[in-house]
Amino acid sequence: MDPHALQPASKNASPTLAGPSRTEHPKTKLVCTVGPVTCDAENLRRLIEAGANVLRLNFSHADHPWHSRVLGDIRKIATEMDLPVAIMQDLCGPKIRLSYVADDAQEVSEGDTLRITTDSHRAKNDADNTTDFDVSTTYPLLVDDVVIG
Repeated sequence: MDPHALQPASKNASPTLAGPSRTEHPKTKLVCTVGPVTCDAENLRRLIEAGANVLRLNFSHADHPWHSRVLGDIRKIATEMDLPVAIMQDLCGPKIRLSYVADDAQEVSEGDTLRITTDSHRAKNDADNTTDFDVSTTYPLLVDDVVIG
């Protein structure tokens, strides 16, 4: 059994997390990530009752309607319980991927030069199987975001 899971204090009590209450240690913050198992209103309420001060939503997963529903449920429950509950939105950063790597592998050591392009057509010349670059990337703003050195 997961020791961090919600556990009932007794057979007739609602599940709680072991630890101090909001009033015992008001500066202590408990951050809980909301996911598929904890996203329904009943479990959100249980997390808040157990002392969660901050509920984290990971925007790398699920879609906007799901996040909107969960956010609305958190606000509604926090209002009903008259408790301040912060919502942390963990936003996606840029997804930078390699689309071509010369010879399907590229070992790079300190001091080596690695030639990167954002144009996959320049990375490999299929006609004569030569390469102008070692690696190509799907991130078009790479040239604007990095400094030589």
